[in-house]
Formats: sequence, structure tokens, C-alpha cells
Amino acid sequence: MNKIKLILLILCYQLSFGTETISYSKNSIHAFLPKNGEISLGIGMEMMNSTIDVLKIKEQEFGGTGQNIDSLGDMKSLDLEASYAANNHLYLHSDFNKKYLEYSGSTLVNNNVDLYVRYQAYQNDSFAFAIDGGFETNRAEDVHLYDIDVINSNIRKVAPDKDIKISEDGSDITYKQEDGLEQTAPLSIKPYLALLDTYDESFYYRFVASLKSKNILFDVFAGYKQIKVNYAIDSSLAHETSLQNEIGDKASVTQERQDGMIFSGFGFRYLLGSLSGEVNYKYNKILRISGLLAIDSNHILDMNLLYGFNDGFVIYLGGKVMSNQFNGEIHYLYTQYSQTSFDHPYGYMNIGTIIRF
Repeated sequence: MNKIKLILLILCYQLSFGTETISYSKNSIHAFLPKNGEISLGIGMEMMNSTIDVLKIKEQEFGGTGQNIDSLGDMKSLDLEASYAANNHLYLHSDFNKKYLEYSGSTLVNNNVDLYVRYQAYQNDSFAFAIDGGFETNRAEDVHLYDIDVINSNIRKVAPDKDIKISEDGSDITYKQEDGLEQTAPLSIKPYLALLDTYDESFYYRFVASLKSKNILFDVFAGYKQIKVNYAIDSSLAHETSLQNEIGDKASVTQERQDGMIFSGFGFRYLLGSLSGEVNYKYNKILRISGLLAIDSNHILDMNLLYGFNDGFVIYLGGKVMSNQFNGEIHYLYTQYSQTSFDHPYGYMNIGTIIRF
């Protein structure tokens, strides 16, 4: 009987509600706000390679073959965050993330900026509700691919009726003419495929509701994002004078589109002294134009373990797993030519520190 009373006493203590403000950890989607005037700065790194692929996602997806593993891409990134609690109702947040994604023998560099304002509409001791309004952009630095197999595969997607094939040494090209006959022609420019002026921009709103006890914080959220996507695919074939009539107009593509996205999720954080853990889940449902509906969703699970040396200095270690690589996160990756190249599970670890003052 005494043991039962002790257990009940502990549970009541854990679930007792407190009126104190909270401090944000790695996850910042909360309806409760930090104390007035608090400034938070964060710096972190994200990494994915065969050494830290503890879930063996790449090996299971691609059977360990080098070419396929490279097509998924190892990754490393730098993440910088800054936030400010302006008053009892207003919170400002900014995040810059620079990712280096290895694939097809080259490196795609993505620069992400996420800015949002949070307005807390309601709060009592245990419940709070807030509304976020934000802007986010992903911008790829121009990248050139020189792998002949990659170029042949992608050019055939753009011009499937031409049956294009560049020779292994890059000296000539074979293609099908308008009359159906096969033609071989010499190439004067080293073959390449380039991603130029490629970016996405989005505006979003998000509703957040939170429940808080002394040691537990639980959040649910849902929102909508309106997205503009722009990309340009260039090829050396578009600049070959002898190929202008047959291939030139099909070897370079520039497109712009508008997507929408509905997203929702939840977060759970448990605090035990200086140690805390958090689990966050997000679901993306992307509303794309016809022809881009093959992969239109993503499940994302984010877990972190944090240790606070004091109120102003926290370190964290965690990881993120998603069902479809960056779907709904980096929108320009998905085109009618590339959408099935990124329809694989993916994950990475993160490590960093948070400073508050």
C-alpha cells in the first residue's frame, strides 16, 4: 500500500502544473513563450554518411551498390538559429541552414532560410494557443554534372523520343532523327548537365496548441504552405551548333510552378533535472500540379537528447528520419524528371548547442 501511495505521489508531482515560462530546446514549435526579452542563439551540425547510418537506410534501400548509394547522397550541413521573445505575446525566430548533398559524383549545395513570427493568442497555467506566420526559401547553388551515365539518363527523360546516348568518352552522340533514322554526330563541348537559378519560396501559417505540466510539454500543430518553385536545367547539347535543329530546344528546360502543402504534427518533451528528451513528428501532404503526383507525402520523425549545464547553455544530440528524402522540405528537388530519384527513406544525425541570455 505504501508503494502505491508513493507511485501516486510521484505521478501527481510530475503532472502538477506550473506557471513558470519555458525555455525552447531544439524544437521551437510551442504555444508557450520563453520569458520576456530572452534571446536564444543556436549552432549545430547535421551529418549523414555510411559510418553514422546506424539504421542502415542506404544499404537496405539500395543493396549497397555504389552508384545507387551516391544517387541518394551523403550529407553534411551547418545550422544557425536566432530567436527573441519580444513580449508576453510575440516571439521572433530565424534559421539559416546550409546543406551539402553528395550525389551523382557532384555536390548540391542548398541554402535554407526560415523566418517566422509567433503570436500567442491565449495562455493559462496548463494550456496555450499560438499562431505563426512565416517565410521560407531554399536556394541551390549552381551545380554542373559531368558523369556521362547521369547525363544520358536525364537527357532521355527530357527528350524521350530522341533515344539520345552520349559515348562513354564524351566525344560523340547518337540520337534518332525526325525521320526515325539513327544519327551519330561529334561533340565540340565537354558534355555536362547543369542546375541553374533553382529555388523555392514559400509563405506559411501554422496553428500551435500546447499542454504543459511541471516536467512535460506536449504540442500539436497544423498549417498550410503556399510554394513557388523555379528551376532551370541546362545541357551542353543545347549549345552544340550542329544539334540545334534536332535536339537543341529539348536539351534545356526552364519551368516555374505553384505548389501547396498541408502539414501537421506533434511534439513531446520530458524534463528530468538537467536532462531532457524530445520526440517530434511531422506529416507533409503536398498538393502539386498534374504529373507530379507520384510522391506527394512525407513522414518525418525527429528525436533529440539535451543536457543543460545551466539555464543559459544547452547541448544536444539527436537524429531525424523521413520516409521520402526531403519531400515537402526542399521543394525544387521534385520535378517531372527527378521526382522518383528522391522517393527513398533518409535520415541523419545532428549535434549542437543552444545559448540563452
